[in-house]
Amino acid sequence: MAAGDGAFAPLAAKAVKEVAYHRDHAEQWVLRLGDGTEESHRRTQAGLDALWRFTGEMFQPVEGLDGPGSGVDREELRTTWLTAVTGTVERATLTLPTGPQSGGWAAGKPGPAHRAVRPHDRRDAASAPQPPGGVMVTDTRLEAELRDLAPSPTPSSRC
Repeated sequence: MAAGDGAFAPLAAKAVKEVAYHRDHAEQWVLRLGDGTEESHRRTQAGLDALWRFTGEMFQPVEGLDGPGSGVDREELRTTWLTAVTGTVERATLTLPTGPQSGGWAAGKPGPAHRAVRPHDRRDAASAPQPPGGVMVTDTRLEAELRDLAPSPTPSSRC
């Protein structure tokens, strides 16, 4: 789409650049933290292990967008992504999780705890940066898991 001359080509070209920027930024942080101190390595590995099961969602068909003639090869996308992620994880001296990439919140399973809340619905929302429109999307179950993985830092355990 970005290489085409359709109405969305300029937008798609900009999106490609944005995704590349964010991918590079994330890769640099994974390398820095994974190959950093023992504590940063432990926390990064724990985060990777905890979130790996959700990566399968990226490759699930999207109703209304996928289908015959869509030009989307989800298996090719997955293979390309996995190759890039594997390289980064290995360079960061981390271990790629072996668990399933089930798409953690796939149909038929209990849904995510995602909910849109107004800032006044959460006590800690007052100190959080507010998105446009004042609506925050949060997942309390995932937040709790991540808090358990990364206890409050002490002066001796900062990354």
